[in-house]
Amino acid sequence: MPNFIDKNGSSWNLELNYGMIMDIKDQVGVDLDTMMKKPESLAEIVLTEPGKLISVLYVMCEEQCKEKNIDARQFGRLFNRECVDSAGNAFIESLFLFYPRSAAGRAIKEQLPRILEKMDSQIEKKM
Repeated sequence: MPNFIDKNGSSWNLELNYGMIMDIKDQVGVDLDTMMKKPESLAEIVLTEPGKLISVLYVMCEEQCKEKNIDARQFGRLFNRECVDSAGNAFIESLFLFYPRSAAGRAIKEQLPRILEKMDSQIEKKM
């Protein structure tokens, strides 16, 4: 199961299910089904929208947060740059595990490293 470690050393598991996909769409406005068809939008969230990524992760970790008595703002405070990167990778892995037979999922898995590299390069050029 994909997981990431927050800045305080706690581990968070990311096991995506369809209920979470609906909750993410309702609560964050991110449609993972559509995103799987457009790898650029996935790369954009992972690379350039950490707030949106962390909001998605909060929905995925909501039950764990309840067990730890952590609200969304407290959850967000657990992320530094390194944690955002690690959590983004775990998020991508959770997508691939949920969409294992999806042609779109396989295509994204193959294309995502190149897309991420291209987006990193574009961001560097803009800076």
